[in-house]
Amino acid sequence: LSIEDNPTGGNTYWLKNEAVSLFDGSFNRELVTPVVSPEPTATFHGEAFDSQTYYLLSPYQENATYKSGVVSATVPVEQIPVKDGISHQSLLALGTVSPEGNAVPSTVLKSAVAFVKLPFTSSSEVSRIDFSAIGGETLAGNVELSLNGDIPECGDGENTVSSVALAQTYGTFGEGTYYLCVRPADLSEGYKLSFTLKDGTLKVIRD
Repeated sequence: LSIEDNPTGGNTYWLKNEAVSLFDGSFNRELVTPVVSPEPTATFHGEAFDSQTYYLLSPYQENATYKSGVVSATVPVEQIPVKDGISHQSLLALGTVSPEGNAVPSTVLKSAVAFVKLPFTSSSEVSRIDFSAIGGETLAGNVELSLNGDIPECGDGENTVSSVALAQTYGTFGEGTYYLCVRPADLSEGYKLSFTLKDGTLKVIRD
């Protein structure tokens, strides 16, 4: 498996023990990669019932479901910052694979989310960033994923929210570029960016 549509312009690398969901029509199966070092393409192992076509979701989500060409999944409301990259737990990607004979099937997953680019030109005192849709459009929470040809489409599910956060567990944002993953949406009334500093001070930007 590999993933397309990385906004950094580079590859999306798989890490050891990362997993994807495979839907065989009956169950959400967890497939795991044994790669030792980061790789842009990786093999995943697991078991599934026979099917002409399998839907695949990255990353693996235990509560994700599949029915009639629609995968119900979750865009995380609070995401993990990765300097000059994207956390795999936030980058939802979708695809299908159709086995032929005894050959090991392969496919390319495509991103089902949009990206908010947040560059820092120097070290900062910021420990958390909140991105909100002023008009209330869905940005995170439960989403319904489907494929139009091989292009993922992302619709609203239940329990959606109009804001998403990028939060440092420890420390602050250093120099580099960070990305938020959100449900694609036209923001009719613009957005609000809220920066929380390590001392608790809040700074807000509206657009």
